[in-house]
Amino acid sequence: MRDRSHVIRTIIRWAILAGLLAAWLFLAAGTTHILILRAYFAVFSAMLLLSMLAVDPGLAQERTHPQAGGLDGRSRFGAGFLFLVTVGFAAMDVGRLHQSDAVPIPVSIIALAVFTAALSFQVWAMTVNPFFSPVIRIQAERGHRVITRGPYRWLRHPGYLAMIVAIPASALAIGSWLALIPAAGFCAVIVRRARTEDEFLKSNLPGYVDYTQRVPLGLLPRLSAIRLAALVLVGLALLVAGLAYAATTNSTANLKLPPSPFNQQRAFQDLKNFAKLGPRPPGSDAHDFTRLLLDLAFMGAGVDIKNVDFQTFEASTPVGKIEMTNVIAKIAGDLPDTFILGGHYDTKRMRLRFVGANDGASSTAFLIEMAHVLARRENRFTYWVVLFDGEEALKRWSAQDGLYGSRYFVHTLTSDQVKQIRAILSRTNSPA
Repeated sequence: MRDRSHVIRTIIRWAILAGLLAAWLFLAAGTTHILILRAYFAVFSAMLLLSMLAVDPGLAQERTHPQAGGLDGRSRFGAGFLFLVTVGFAAMDVGRLHQSDAVPIPVSIIALAVFTAALSFQVWAMTVNPFFSPVIRIQAERGHRVITRGPYRWLRHPGYLAMIVAIPASALAIGSWLALIPAAGFCAVIVRRARTEDEFLKSNLPGYVDYTQRVPLGLLPRLSAIRLAALVLVGLALLVAGLAYAATTNSTANLKLPPSPFNQQRAFQDLKNFAKLGPRPPGSDAHDFTRLLLDLAFMGAGVDIKNVDFQTFEASTPVGKIEMTNVIAKIAGDLPDTFILGGHYDTKRMRLRFVGANDGASSTAFLIEMAHVLARRENRFTYWVVLFDGEEALKRWSAQDGLYGSRYFVHTLTSDQVKQIRAILSRTNSPA
């Protein structure tokens, strides 16, 4: 029976756990401004709260304070450790190291959806199984018995299967390829634990042997932990190789897309969509979401996915250091001679609700529509569509405050690139 005090204690315990996870993720990343990391934390913490409130109160007590004497405590510690290593390294990779954080945003979004589905499956298993303990033992004091409802009708260890799916998905959802390595180790530990638990229950839980005959599918029963880890690593290697091959062969650039004249209605709709996000100064949630939409918008326009660059830098501003990102869509032509079309997508910090409808939003919508036109035709020249960040002054226009993105962009151009530039047409701000 769930009384009020139980619910309050559960919410307090959840708040502590969520706070610790947030500290682990965002300290590892060194920033709280990575949108996909915040989305991952939001999903994880919401599912954690759902599971804590949905499970049987007796199981909640068992999971919080399990009795001593459980079997295979090392796997419990190992799984927890590898989970923290996976998500911690992934956060550090996308926030600090940038060694393998080139996971495409659509892949991260799909991985986040898979992660959410896996956690939902685990919550389902926990709600129908009041003996879902973190330790391997017979809970005689609670009338331990075989559970055959819910996902246990088809699978003996649905919770473990959910974990095996969720943790590698976590690495990709946050955005790190290398984090898949500790995730594979986590999977191997879980498979070993599932096998150990299966053998223990066959020997100690009445009716479990009959249950295994009715439900033969446990958890990949024909694979050892070592073989599973090897299989996971091989599969991940093939996935990475496939994505690398797709990138090097410029697969999307060879698609023949129908020509697209400049569509005023589509551009105006884009303008309204960006304005609806509200003020978008650097460092704000709306600003981070705009950056995500820009990636999707350029893909929808037909720009080759590998030619959309995110030029992230840290700007020293009068209000402190702020991470900013220029978005550059490169559309190849027959000649290397380059024309640059520029604008900005940020809005000025103001006390009133300034959404930049005739400023950042209009220039963004115009340039996205130009990308539609240029990416779907044969071009003699090469075009760069550049959306600068931090063009607005954070306090007051000066040589040091404003034009952060365009100044950084020019600073990064190589001498060869400068020689190839024929013109820069930029709809951006200048000091009044």
